[in-house]
Amino acid sequence: NSGTVYPPGDPGNVLGGYWIRLSPDGIGKSGIGLHGYTQEEPAAWLERRASNGCVRLRQDGIDRVFHLALEGTAVWIAE
Repeated sequence: NSGTVYPPGDPGNVLGGYWIRLSPDGIGKSGIGLHGYTQEEPAAWLERRASNGCVRLRQDGIDRVFHLALEGTAVWIAE
């Protein structure tokens, strides 16, 4: 919420080094997006509503999406 951007490897970066913004503007550094999460074990946060609207993925999942999705790729999120 602070707008601070932490680089990969920084202890303050709990997003796991990946951030994909869900916006017509493409990949960016703010807003609602897809990201990893390294602060807790996945069992503590998977399948729970615990963010400001972002989609958290396990590190192996966000790594795959980050390297396969091209800018402009359509995203559909089902509950």
